[in-house]
This record gives sequence, C-alpha cells and structure tokens, in this order.
Amino acid sequence: LGFGKSKKDKSQESELSALPMAVGCVSPFAVALVWFYGKTLSHGGPSYALRTHTLIVAASQIVVGWILRMFEQCLDAVEDDEDYDNGVCSLRSVDNVKTMSQVLLFTLFVFQSAYVQLLYAQHWAFISSVLTAEEGSRLFAPIAGLGSIGSTLAAGSVSILVERSGLIGLMYMAGISYIVSAILANMAFSTAKS
Repeated sequence: LGFGKSKKDKSQESELSALPMAVGCVSPFAVALVWFYGKTLSHGGPSYALRTHTLIVAASQIVVGWILRMFEQCLDAVEDDEDYDNGVCSLRSVDNVKTMSQVLLFTLFVFQSAYVQLLYAQHWAFISSVLTAEEGSRLFAPIAGLGSIGSTLAAGSVSILVERSGLIGLMYMAGISYIVSAILANMAFSTAKS
C-alpha cells in the first residue's frame, strides 16, 4: 500500500519513485497552508490556531489510517479469495485500491510535511513569547538538544514500531501523539496567561 514506487515506465526495468514529486509539492502546499493558518490565527489567536491545526493533523493521521486499514482488508480478502465488502471492496479491482492508497499516501506525505514545519515553528514562537531574554538564552539550547535527541530516538525506533504495529498502527500512534501535543499546548497557553 505504499507510494514510494509508481507504475513501471515501459522503457525502464526499474520502478520510478514518486517521492521526488511529493517533495516538490510540499512548498506550494505550504504557501496555501500558511495563508490558511494566518486566517485561523486572525480569527482565534495563537492558542486557537495551534490547537486547531494540531488537531487537523491528528485527524488526518487517524482518518487516513482507517481508510488504509479498509484498503488492506479488501486486498487481504482478494488474496484469500474471500467475499468481503467494506464499501471499498466494491471497487472490484485490486489495481484501483492500490492506486487509491498510493494517491492517499502521497497526499498525506505532502500534507504532513508542510504541516510539521508550521507546527514546529509555532511551538518555538510560543516558547520565545513566554520566556524572557535571560530564560531563553538559558533554556533554548537544552530544549533544542532534547528535541534532537527525541527525534533521533524516534527515527531509530520507527522500524521496530512498524514491525510490531504496522504502518497503519504507527499512523494511529502519530495521531494520538498530536492529540496529546494539542492538549499540552493548550495547557501551556493557559499557564502562560496566568
């Protein structure tokens, strides 16, 4: 169900990767995203914007995971020659399901790649707005260092997590992590106001 490889080019033996095109689509999407984020920020302020957009990303992870689970069940049923219909299987074509899953993962990649940079910058903006210059000079380096260590550990554990829970389970975990992040950010904004 991945999007890393596109259909074979008839003139080549190997499969072509869709990744370069997906990466190329991130910047144009990010421009539209910044405009939308600005509208949300103007409407409800920083706390509202951060919470709303973090929950949008969480929902996208969970919903796409759910749709991919249906695609996977359909493909498993076709492989096992079972009669299984979850609404998606009525497409009656394994190629249609595979193509739709690739398009869905491509779109999710572009969406999340643009969003993660926006949310990252918004979290740093919040931190810098509540710390004094002295606190910032003392705390920014440890925060950034812990963030780097956390990212490295997370990247190293992806293969283990995918092995244990699968890609779709990892998507659910990411969605839950975003929800926890939204709750903690909301608490941080409330604490900063008082």
